[in-house]
Amino acid sequence: MATNISPIQAFKLKPGRPFFLRPAVLWSMTTVALALLSACGKPDDNKTVGQKVDAAIAKSEQAAAETKVKTESAIANASSALKEAAQKVEISSKSIAQKAEAKFDDVTITANIKAEIARDIELSAFKLNVDTVNGAVVIKGIAPTSTAKDRVAKIAKAVQGVTAVDNQVVVQGS
Repeated sequence: MATNISPIQAFKLKPGRPFFLRPAVLWSMTTVALALLSACGKPDDNKTVGQKVDAAIAKSEQAAAETKVKTESAIANASSALKEAAQKVEISSKSIAQKAEAKFDDVTITANIKAEIARDIELSAFKLNVDTVNGAVVIKGIAPTSTAKDRVAKIAKAVQGVTAVDNQVVVQGS
């Protein structure tokens, strides 16, 4: 039994046909394509293809030049900020080094004074407290005689770096 179906009807009726091949979808796609193509019809500006390419290249070069200027400016700003930060770090590190050096000097002064007192036979038996701040020395404790008290001050004054001596040593029995 032969059926009389036209090829178009056979196409429409074929089961399992992809969605995009259905007649309604094809009709919609064709309409959209024609609309898009008609929108591309800009009025002619009487420029040749070569002139249009040259204009596009010129715009690209201008954009590249502007980008270069902005980049160079950003690099200059970053470089300036980096130099400024480096200077601040240098100043800060110098300040820290000076403070550490001052503390080290105070510790050295205190150690040298205590070492000299320990070498003195009369003073070594007594506990004396020596504190140093920025080169100024404060000595506290008990000495057996006023001569020993004066010798403590003399020893402290002789140490390098000492700027002042506050002798608060008390003579024993006074």
